[in-house]
Amino acid sequence: MTRERFAEILKEYDYSDQQIEILWNGRPTDELDEEDVRERAQRIAPIKDRLFPDR
Repeated sequence: MTRERFAEILKEYDYSDQQIEILWNGRPTDELDEEDVRERAQRIAPIKDRLFPDR
Protein backbone atom coordinates (compact mmCIF):
# COMPACT_ATOMS: atom_id res chain seq x y z
CA MET A 1 0.00 0.00 0.00
CA THR A 2 1.30 3.43 -0.84
CA ARG A 3 1.53 6.23 1.68
CA GLU A 4 -1.04 8.16 -0.35
CA ARG A 5 -3.60 5.33 -0.17
CA PHE A 6 -2.89 4.86 3.55
CA ALA A 7 -3.53 8.58 4.10
CA GLU A 8 -6.74 8.53 2.04
CA ILE A 9 -8.15 5.73 4.19
CA LEU A 10 -7.25 7.39 7.48
CA LYS A 11 -8.64 10.74 6.31
CA GLU A 12 -12.02 8.98 5.96
CA TYR A 13 -11.87 8.48 9.75
CA ASP A 14 -10.78 12.11 10.43
CA TYR A 15 -7.14 11.43 11.22
CA SER A 16 -4.92 14.51 10.97
CA ASP A 17 -1.85 14.70 8.75
CA GLN A 18 0.38 14.47 11.81
CA GLN A 19 -1.43 11.39 13.13
CA ILE A 20 -1.16 9.76 9.72
CA GLU A 21 2.56 10.49 9.62
CA ILE A 22 3.09 8.95 13.07
CA LEU A 23 1.18 5.82 12.08
CA TRP A 24 2.85 5.54 8.68
CA ASN A 25 6.32 5.82 10.20
CA GLY A 26 5.45 3.15 12.79
CA ARG A 27 3.82 0.70 10.40
CA PRO A 28 5.11 -2.84 10.01
CA THR A 29 7.50 -3.31 7.11
CA ASP A 30 5.39 -5.99 5.43
CA GLU A 31 2.58 -5.17 2.99
CA LEU A 32 -0.49 -3.55 4.53
CA ASP A 33 -3.94 -4.91 3.71
CA GLU A 34 -6.58 -2.25 3.04
CA GLU A 35 -9.28 -4.12 4.96
CA ASP A 36 -7.00 -4.43 7.99
CA VAL A 37 -6.04 -0.74 7.86
CA ARG A 38 -9.71 0.25 7.72
CA GLU A 39 -10.63 -2.02 10.61
CA ARG A 40 -7.85 -0.70 12.82
CA ALA A 41 -8.48 2.92 11.85
CA GLN A 42 -12.13 2.56 12.79
CA ARG A 43 -11.33 0.90 16.13
CA ILE A 44 -8.75 3.53 17.09
CA ALA A 45 -10.70 6.57 15.79
CA PRO A 46 -12.61 7.25 19.04
CA ILE A 47 -9.36 7.56 21.04
CA LYS A 48 -6.89 8.65 18.35
CA ASP A 49 -6.58 12.17 19.73
CA ARG A 50 -5.43 10.85 23.09
CA LEU A 51 -3.05 8.29 21.59
CA PHE A 52 -1.63 10.49 18.84
CA PRO A 53 -2.13 14.14 19.78
CA ASP A 54 -1.29 16.75 17.18
CA ARG A 55 2.08 18.31 17.92
